[in-house]
Amino acid sequence: MALPVVLGVDPGLNETGLALRQGDAVLRACVVQRAEGQEDGAYVTEVAEALAEYAGEHPGLLVCVEGVEEPKWFIQGKARPVNTRGIIGTATVLGAVLGAFPNAVIVPPGGNGSAPLSTYPAALVSPRETTGTSGLLRHARSAYDVAGAALSPVLVAS
Repeated sequence: MALPVVLGVDPGLNETGLALRQGDAVLRACVVQRAEGQEDGAYVTEVAEALAEYAGEHPGLLVCVEGVEEPKWFIQGKARPVNTRGIIGTATVLGAVLGAFPNAVIVPPGGNGSAPLSTYPAALVSPRETTGTSGLLRHARSAYDVAGAALSPVLVAS
């Protein structure tokens, strides 16, 4: 029996990572970047087009998207001002993913894409990256991990 293909999505205000994963293999990955000054609607449209292209390659695939958390208003017991633009933009992309794929699995945020670089397929690590949390491909690595988080339940259910 073939392993399921999972599309992982790391939504973001300015960069959204996508990764098609089958088992530990990355079939395809990209990062959709917001152009300077690009309006939200145009950016979300680009993300939606990339999602449709990836999903079209494997009809019936499982889609997983990283969720968002509430902003932390207190850090080390002290009230801090929070710029909510990032979380609102991320939630906008998350909503677009769920609008296109209402049955998508929402994977909790936290640690996705931050494992040691040596644990990721070579296609997800550029030669200039030195840590898992640096570089543009960190969003593709996060999408890969988001897809991986859903693989176990899929395998158990099949």
